[in-house]
Amino acid sequence: MQWWSDFMAWLMQFESLAVCFLLGMYVMHLTYNLKIYNDDLSYPALWYHLGFLVPLLFSLVVLFPLGLVELTTVQAFSAPDQEVLHTIISEVRQAHTDLVFIQHQVTGLGSSSTETSEGRAKALLLHANGGDDTVKRMDLMGLLVSIDVHLTKERALGVFDLVDQEHEAGVTRSKSLVLKVKNCLEDAIDIQVPIDDLLDSARKAKMDIK
Repeated sequence: MQWWSDFMAWLMQFESLAVCFLLGMYVMHLTYNLKIYNDDLSYPALWYHLGFLVPLLFSLVVLFPLGLVELTTVQAFSAPDQEVLHTIISEVRQAHTDLVFIQHQVTGLGSSSTETSEGRAKALLLHANGGDDTVKRMDLMGLLVSIDVHLTKERALGVFDLVDQEHEAGVTRSKSLVLKVKNCLEDAIDIQVPIDDLLDSARKAKMDIK
């Protein structure tokens, strides 16, 4: 699989380069010939333009990115880059540690029970978020300040991604129709996770440490 993944990576590079050369040939030669010999064509010139451009653009814009995703998935298991792998592991561990700290701050809000502390933390987060029960990815760093959690931008994004991945399957089933529509509209700008999922991941992270 490692040999095949390397070979396919080379083959995809060759294919994309060939498509770019064909597009260059279309711009430099085919458009000129269609313009000069327009009266001698059996079909309208538009059909020739579409017949040449559509396959090339479909290959370059659709097939190549999809193939790149599949190739990356295979290489992640068959020939992983050790530097990238260690970086990802470090980021996940840091995000897990930050979730534990978030749970520590939640339990330190002065309430006697975990449920009461989480309820108070949720109320503070909701107030800081303008009453919205979902947190956008780029807003998490500023929102955590309301419960006295100060993270850098990169660490806050790592926490968000970890929470999002952990609840990805369950959230899709439990979302209300209104929340699904809202998320579809907002996903064009930024993705978001419910505040309940953030608190749930923090609680689970603290339990994992124990």
